[in-house]
Amino acid sequence: MHSPAPTHYISTITRDLDPLSGQLQTIGFEKAYRQNGGFTVALSESNLTLRFEWMELIHNPDAIMFFGNPFESLRPFYRLFRWKTDEVYIFHVFKEMAREYRGDSNASAHLYAAFTRRLNEVTRAPPNLKAKTKEEILREMSTTTVTQRIFITMFDGLCKNEFFRSLSTWNDYGVEIIRQEDLELFMWAAEHKAFP
Repeated sequence: MHSPAPTHYISTITRDLDPLSGQLQTIGFEKAYRQNGGFTVALSESNLTLRFEWMELIHNPDAIMFFGNPFESLRPFYRLFRWKTDEVYIFHVFKEMAREYRGDSNASAHLYAAFTRRLNEVTRAPPNLKAKTKEEILREMSTTTVTQRIFITMFDGLCKNEFFRSLSTWNDYGVEIIRQEDLELFMWAAEHKAFP
């Protein structure tokens, strides 16, 4: 039986590791990647410094892992699976997210709980026997009021802007794209104003 590898904490790191620090722009990253550039870390309780190249990290994502401080709060993973009814697709979402949180036992447990909860709901739900025809859907869409069209346009704009913001600011996958408060406001407006 072998003992586990020791865990060291990073005590210092070169500033250009963080793309949001303004020190590493996309062009600089691409150049560093092509020229075997990287960054250096110093480990706590040791005089050892390690150098990592960007190319090495990208080509070996499961061999070299960096973890920040674990989140203490409960993550809202259940929202990832809401309104998804295909079991294969639900598993696909779970598998992709599990890769992002590999190594974080707390997040992985929350993700697995949300996955199994939704899978149980889908497999136990009674089938929807009456589906709308294409003609019924088109008829409903053509009878929207001005208020409903304004609501749909505003909600569509919010979704597009927040999705772009999440991509451009490197959001953590555990952070929702649209804040819960904004969604609740739109849900209230849909129920009481646009679609009473």
